Amino acid sequence: MTFKITGLKEFQQKFEDLERKAEVLHGEHEVPFSELFNSYFMQKYTNFSTLEELIEAGGFKVDSEEDFKAIPDQEWDVHIAKTTKFANWQEMMEKAGAEWAKKQLGL
Repeated sequence: MTFKITGLKEFQQKFEDLERKAEVLHGEHEVPFSELFNSYFMQKYTNFSTLEELIEAGGFKVDSEEDFKAIPDQEWDVHIAKTTKFANWQEMMEKAGAEWAKKQLGL
């Protein structure tokens, strides 16, 4: 009895492609919030369709990056815990980053 194994070349090509993509992701990256917190992510993990809606629902006024950075961490974390599936902002950012990386890898 013999077995014929097929598909190894395709598997090797996919693995090499994944390896190239992983090399590109190595290190630090600046990813816009619009890519991290896209509508799919927001609808899946929050009560909102956009990050802007999440911010507004918390009563925060954000017109710039400085405004966002000025939101008190504790208040923001409480709002995140109440209105998302995350315990805090750090957890939400980590999940968004992981999903972004997964998408970049084609997984």
